[in-house]
Amino acid sequence: SSYNEKNAGYELAITNMVQGYVGAYDDLGNSCLKFGSSKKVGSFSFTVPSDVDYVIIKVACYKKNTTKIVINGGSPVTINSLSNNGEYDEIKVDTSTNKTINFTTVSKATRCMIDSIAYWKN
Repeated sequence: SSYNEKNAGYELAITNMVQGYVGAYDDLGNSCLKFGSSKKVGSFSFTVPSDVDYVIIKVACYKKNTTKIVINGGSPVTINSLSNNGEYDEIKVDTSTNKTINFTTVSKATRCMIDSIAYWKN
């Protein structure tokens, strides 16, 4: 239900994790977080520190499965990169005013792999 990691003085504290799996790997051996199953959507939340202006989430389809994600209740985004190839779409999320990110996959496009979540300042 949660996952924490610290790097360079910042903490990523994922909460409300549903259908999330730590310790997954893409076909090139890159460690990943996997969300969703063949029939259930995956989701999670995290809050960034006050000095973070945006976040880059690197997301791929799980193997060759269709993947769509929604961030903070916005429109669904189709993911094109395949985890089989070790390739990831970079999804930029503005956190200059809203510091909480809610991430979910979409019904019938439920599985994704996340290679990294990076905090950025302008």
